[in-house]
Amino acid sequence: MFRPTDHRYYVLLLTLLVLMPCQLQAVNMPELYQSAIYVATQSEQERQAALKQALQQVLQRMTGLRTLPNSDLLNSELLRASTYVQQYSYRSRLGGGTELWVEFDPITIERLIRTTGLPYWGVTRPLIMIWLVVGESGQLTLVDRFDTGLAKELLTDTATERGLPVVLPNLTDSNTRAISVATIQRTIDSRMEQIAANEGAQLILQGYLRPVGEQWQINLQLQQEGHNSERWQSRASSPSALIGHTIHQLADRLGRQLAFRLGGESESLRLQVSGVAQFEHYVRIFNYLQQLNAVKQLSLEQISGDTLQFMLTPKGDRRNIEQLIDLGELLTVDSNYPPPLYGDERSVELPSADLNYRLR
Repeated sequence: MFRPTDHRYYVLLLTLLVLMPCQLQAVNMPELYQSAIYVATQSEQERQAALKQALQQVLQRMTGLRTLPNSDLLNSELLRASTYVQQYSYRSRLGGGTELWVEFDPITIERLIRTTGLPYWGVTRPLIMIWLVVGESGQLTLVDRFDTGLAKELLTDTATERGLPVVLPNLTDSNTRAISVATIQRTIDSRMEQIAANEGAQLILQGYLRPVGEQWQINLQLQQEGHNSERWQSRASSPSALIGHTIHQLADRLGRQLAFRLGGESESLRLQVSGVAQFEHYVRIFNYLQQLNAVKQLSLEQISGDTLQFMLTPKGDRRNIEQLIDLGELLTVDSNYPPPLYGDERSVELPSADLNYRLR
């Protein structure tokens, strides 16, 4: 077991924690603060209207809300959308026309979300692998990443609108081709789970879309690492409406699960993780905690034996931290703290922690 409590190892570890890239299964999406709105002219009046619409889109993504609440405070700030802009430019649209591309300032947007009492999701999102089978005229078709049809376009466009990172199956991959479409139509099996894991996905959404009478129906299964899967179905008059509705439903569910309220100044918390047996675990845990949307500041304070202690400043309160860690697969609550000492010079007694976890 590697226990770097010597000062030289400690300094080296802190340096590597900063320099080494995060290998976790989540996607950082700074582009969520960007939006592009079609405009007919470059007049001041139309630009102000487009900026307001762009700010609404960014707030919907950053809060996880499909519809923003109707409040006087929020409405007045939307009219001042230009004060939140970091940069903008006019660009040519594919297919013709002009769009106003806008990037908003993350700091002032976060302040706006806090002031108006909206939930905050953040820019780190779980990667979702979508296995969608369309059944029509006696044929089953898997929508893959190289598809040029409407189904793939609707999936990706709606996911972009709601700020969801998605990946589709790759039918040029032999492992993917080895799974029959009939199997994918029914459920999520272990081969699909392995392919999703190889892609770095935390969530799998499996769906079977088909006509039922005069309507279309989709049966869905959502599976998250370490959690029970959910099943539901929806109906609509057209496949396009149903695909868009499905992605909106998924974004609504994840927003309710992962977004939280930003409070005022929060007190720092001492978070402890035990069962850390290998050097790469140190790096993995640090990067994992650092990328949580509810973490404002993080520092490694002490190491003793197989136990790390961090000082963590949350955005909001400790419940937000606990909820997000519970949703992940890396750490589990440690009910046996404080950890035993090892009885040698490399182990020291650690201060009592506010949050106690163990590496799974």
